Amino acid sequence: MTSATSVERPAEPVGPPPGPPPGPIAQSVAIGFRVVYAAALLLLVIWLTSNIREIASDSQVVVTRFGRIVRAQEAGLLLAWPRPIEQVQILPGPERLLSQDVAALPAPSDKAQTLIGPAATQGAQSQ
Repeated sequence: MTSATSVERPAEPVGPPPGPPPGPIAQSVAIGFRVVYAAALLLLVIWLTSNIREIASDSQVVVTRFGRIVRAQEAGLLLAWPRPIEQVQILPGPERLLSQDVAALPAPSDKAQTLIGPAATQGAQSQ
């Protein structure tokens, strides 16, 4: 009785042999580009999420896209395109009343009349 023993040989590589590994300068450049890509991706994510805000219950916002009013939103979560596409202006809500006292302007003094001239001060008084 003879037993046949077969020895498996590794397969012959197909194609050309691999080239030498890149040198230290090429590796440094590759690492540098990876860092730049990661930083650019991080900045892109920060920019895209910059106009996600919570609007307080006593405020409202006006969203403008390229200068044209797109919508007004009351309290809640605001999702808007980042600047410069959409800009968000926070305004007081309708419940909150802002007031400012306005006093009458004093009469022009003699010094003002000599510096500006009597015609300019008379026009200011008639308005």
